[in-house]
Amino acid sequence: MQTEERGVGMTATVHEVHVVTYDTARSLIAEAMAHAKANDWGIAVTVLDPWGAIVASGRMDGVSPAILEIAADKAFTATLGKSTRSFFERMASS
Repeated sequence: MQTEERGVGMTATVHEVHVVTYDTARSLIAEAMAHAKANDWGIAVTVLDPWGAIVASGRMDGVSPAILEIAADKAFTATLGKSTRSFFERMASS
């Protein structure tokens, strides 16, 4: 984070945002799926940019399409700085 002078008495704060590329997102998904396969798990993975837009997603063979939706919801909740556990607890109580 940097602060820049913008004239008399005016400053602006500049935030550096790191964006995940599509190639990096695909690599992250492949690594997560390889780890899941080694542990005999079935998973779905969604990678988002800092603003909550999907960069890439995927699910392993045999995993329900609904699980991919849950992965996307959990990823979006994480971009908000919230715990996905508390999110699902709130959903269950409403």
